[in-house]
Amino acid sequence: MFSRHKKQSLLDRIFNNIWPCMGLQRFSKYILCRLARLRTSRYAVAAGFACGACMSFTPFLGIHILSSVIFAFCIRASIVASIIGTFIGNPLTFPLIWFVTYKTGALMLGISNHADVAYLLSHASDILIKINDWNIKTLTYSTGDLAPFGTYMGYWKQLGSLLYPLAIGSIPWVIIIWFTFFLLLLKLQSGFIFRKKINRTP
Repeated sequence: MFSRHKKQSLLDRIFNNIWPCMGLQRFSKYILCRLARLRTSRYAVAAGFACGACMSFTPFLGIHILSSVIFAFCIRASIVASIIGTFIGNPLTFPLIWFVTYKTGALMLGISNHADVAYLLSHASDILIKINDWNIKTLTYSTGDLAPFGTYMGYWKQLGSLLYPLAIGSIPWVIIIWFTFFLLLLKLQSGFIFRKKINRTP
């Protein structure tokens, strides 16, 4: 039912991750249908999706899927649903997520000078470029203009100072988002199952 007649190119897949070609409304219905077709309990589906959604609010981009799978496994939720739930974090939502979590973290830590998201991302990108440049020069033995090791560790310290407020600020949001999606999915599944039974009634 959900298979494609024409295989998508890599570029199409990347673009669809940013903006689904079917539109956000149809994409949401598609996700709900995929969740409804999972052969497991309502709790497992709702809790699993909530795991993926809440892990998207952490600043650790490379391990969102892994962390959501571990979380789902620990609470006996659906691992497949947890992977689907990570779609909540995408290029459209990440700026808002980072803005909210950074502001929350800064407030919790008592940081008075709140940086805006544009500056935050720009500064983090500059630091990552410097770290990557240092790593490449070290691996290729191009040590002529290599910055001292102390400077290299300073880059990591700067990056940590940006990630720390994001990580701290994500904690309350992880809890809020988990319960929000868990309760929402439980209710949506109840309605879906009810309508399905009504439609089957002669």
